[in-house]
Amino acid sequence: MKFLYRLFEGVSQTPDNQKHKTYGIRAYRQNGHGWLCAAEVSDISSDQKFVLRLVWWYNQLQLAPEHLKDIVQDTIVYENSNISKAIS
Repeated sequence: MKFLYRLFEGVSQTPDNQKHKTYGIRAYRQNGHGWLCAAEVSDISSDQKFVLRLVWWYNQLQLAPEHLKDIVQDTIVYENSNISKAIS
């Protein structure tokens, strides 16, 4: 079975009503009739390049869409821990 990951744009609103662009990932599963959206995680980051890197890796690794949410969460925790180490 083949999977396809794609970036999508959204809009998020801060508590003070400021709107900003955010990026998410949709996972598609190929079946006999084409591509069906199998999973989606929105509002991952406002950093488009970061989300595009995730999309590239997920396509390369052919990660199963049912794990998308957990994989995104783990990636964000990992990225944040590396940032914390760099600041310390």
